[in-house]
Amino acid sequence: MDDAQLRVSTVKILSGSHGFGTGSFVGPGLVLTCAHVVERAVTDGERLKIAWQNKDYASEIVSVRDRPYPDLALLSVASLRSHPLIELHHEVELGDLLYAYGFTDLYGEGDSLTSEYEGLTRAHQSLLKLKAGQVRPGMSGAAILNLRTGAVCGVLMATRDRGSALGGRAIPMRTVLSEFPGLVRNASTLTSVQAGALSFSSVTAREALWERMQQEQSRLLSRGVPGSSRVTVGDLLTRPGLLVTAPWRLAGGGVRRDRVVNELCNRIIGYPTDDAFRRRRVLVLSDPGMGKTTLTYCLYVELLRKWSIKDRSHVLPVRIDLRAVGTRPADQAFGSPEWLTRFLDQQVAGYGPVSWLGVVEREGTPIRPALILDSLDEYLSKLAPSNVLSELNKFIFNYASVVCCRTQYFDRFLAHSPFGDSLERVELTEWGDVERRDYVDGYVGYCFPEYEERDAQNVRLRIESRPVRDLCHAPLRVNMALELMVRLGSRGPAITDTLGLYHAYVGQLLRIESAKTGSILEIDEKLDLLTSIAWHFYDEGRDGATHIFTLRELSDLISSELEIASASARSIVEDLAFRSLLSVESEQFDSLEPTIVRFAHKSFQEYFVARHLFTCMSTDARATTIAFRKLISAEVSEFVKEYLERVNRNSRVLSRVCDVCFESFLDNSADTCGVDADDIARARVARQQLAYYLGNLRSRRITKFLEEKLAQESDLWIQRGIILGLAFGGTMQPLKNYVDRLRDNRISGRNLAENEVNIGYTLTFFGDQATDEFRPEVDQGLNDCERTVRRLIYLVGTETDRECWRLNLFTLVELWHHRKWSRERYALAMRECTRELTVILKRLTDDPDSASWPELEELRVIQSAIARGKP
Repeated sequence: MDDAQLRVSTVKILSGSHGFGTGSFVGPGLVLTCAHVVERAVTDGERLKIAWQNKDYASEIVSVRDRPYPDLALLSVASLRSHPLIELHHEVELGDLLYAYGFTDLYGEGDSLTSEYEGLTRAHQSLLKLKAGQVRPGMSGAAILNLRTGAVCGVLMATRDRGSALGGRAIPMRTVLSEFPGLVRNASTLTSVQAGALSFSSVTAREALWERMQQEQSRLLSRGVPGSSRVTVGDLLTRPGLLVTAPWRLAGGGVRRDRVVNELCNRIIGYPTDDAFRRRRVLVLSDPGMGKTTLTYCLYVELLRKWSIKDRSHVLPVRIDLRAVGTRPADQAFGSPEWLTRFLDQQVAGYGPVSWLGVVEREGTPIRPALILDSLDEYLSKLAPSNVLSELNKFIFNYASVVCCRTQYFDRFLAHSPFGDSLERVELTEWGDVERRDYVDGYVGYCFPEYEERDAQNVRLRIESRPVRDLCHAPLRVNMALELMVRLGSRGPAITDTLGLYHAYVGQLLRIESAKTGSILEIDEKLDLLTSIAWHFYDEGRDGATHIFTLRELSDLISSELEIASASARSIVEDLAFRSLLSVESEQFDSLEPTIVRFAHKSFQEYFVARHLFTCMSTDARATTIAFRKLISAEVSEFVKEYLERVNRNSRVLSRVCDVCFESFLDNSADTCGVDADDIARARVARQQLAYYLGNLRSRRITKFLEEKLAQESDLWIQRGIILGLAFGGTMQPLKNYVDRLRDNRISGRNLAENEVNIGYTLTFFGDQATDEFRPEVDQGLNDCERTVRRLIYLVGTETDRECWRLNLFTLVELWHHRKWSRERYALAMRECTRELTVILKRLTDDPDSASWPELEELRVIQSAIARGKP
């Protein structure tokens, strides 16, 4: 294709009486242009025409992709079918000479320009940057011809300076083909109605691929549901009453209880009834155990059902468990189009060539894959913090249709990244009473059809009794509790907290596994080995460790670091891998080594990590010194605090934990950790965490120790941790003085450093700003504060945080009055929580212990201002 062929394939687009732009024929009666060229037609209903070969033709919009990116549109010209077409190919290299032809404000009959490719603008939502050539208004939508390849490599969308020859920016052809996968090389076979449809050349290839995908579906359906030995994914999808949808919400929206799988399918496939047909990329967030992975299985099965021989317009689902990536040399190129092509080719090996639309353009059956990526948090936790954002710039993360991640990880590290802004967020929320009861009824009816109503009612009553009911807000925990109750009945242990639930479930499961033929380890041996394994491969602290949990590395750990003879190590590894809480994951790369091994659910690893930390705190000061230099996740922290709560009931163990933690705190003091900046920073993290956990212990020795350290400590963040630790231990005066001091500082305008530390760390802790693991107390100046506002109000409504009620209220007041740039977000969260906060303020006003707090009236004034719409 040369410049003359491009010119005769180019049309002038007329929108209303004044709007104009440029487009090119990409199929019979099908014109490609920019969305902003036809914006008035979309918003105001103005008529569209195209001018070609001195004639005007009526035109209609077939499909639009959002502004400002990718800013693309397809138009249909029903009365025009015989015309030349442009050739499409994404290839372009630095220095390539480019040519464009369009209809400008100065030369409405057509004008040419040449330019040079200078490189990409942005790794995310990329544009081609062009230098030289004067891009005038009216050139938007013009095809960019690469004179070296003879194919169009992009669509012109913007100028760098309309008054000079500085060049412009263009949408890459890779993006165009990703958004409109029907624009394959044999574009002459397409019609405007078929635009976006897959045009298969071989029914045999379709049928063979369908058979292969059905095999993958069968494998997924046979997988067990976490926490249950009786229910599989297939059961959830086929047995009445078992598939209970978690409540969910879109970012900024209210809670919904309809089927989230259907909603996700619509977003991935698009809305064919809309005038502007578009697909959307989705980020699924939830807390641990809410069923993200199970959701990806259900989504895969539903998308595969929609992808059929009769209806070829739907995308083909491809699920990738990110935990299985990085275990072999080929994964060094993970995330690139080449890596993804090899991976996709493996899925259809032996069934002929496939052209994966938006990934690689080549001869073969054209298919657009819908990538479903699971466990983003576990994949990224292997990386150093400095490498995370560059990793997310890889092609695969910008191509994927659905990505799943834990809410806590996303809030701490990704919420304010370009990646976080590029996807539509869907958050799974906790099960309520309705979801829990529906699932229990379905579970009992399917697993125990022989139960009489009296037996079934007994299970329901035990699940609904407190505190079990309060613990079972996630599908994982409901399944764990049901396993205990149906196996042990009334003989089961009393479950009073999360730690007790995991103790009982883990103990029961390991007893069953240890009794199986071939098991060589006793229960206690498995517990200790699993604890060592969990800590060794724990990456939540993000200290740059790059351990990947593979069968070979597990073997190395058992034989070398745990000093077990090789002959015995092999048998032990086999026993742990197949008869414990570990799971062998080799299906995705079943023809390659090494085999991936992981915990059956990440929360089991976190439980064992907490077990390791508590063992250190009760036995080994040096191990404690090292362990707490790693930032401990919120999930692990909850287990640790429940361990310490039990210590308060045993004076001997309490005394021992005090001795170990005191020594560890001193070992991490500023004058004992040398001059290395990283060591000093990690020791600071350790002191803050130890002070916080010590406060959960009830001991006069601890109170005296923390009071002494508070008097000596100059670091404001560590001071705050010690003050809160003392308050949790029952010594409230330092916290009262702290709040009064914060208030006086703000009123007088004196040194506000303490106030800034309090606000900064609160925003970090509740996920409104990314975590700087060495300086988490610094306010990064972002607009977000909704999570913090909601969480502070929630905590003031709970007895477990009673000691911090006034500090939480004061922080709410501070966020409003002295962080004015986030007031709009603050007001949104406050409106959601108005009823809850009003009840709390009345309760505290009626309580003689809190009635005099000035923050109560200040918050009422803030509520009133927000209600009047005067933020």
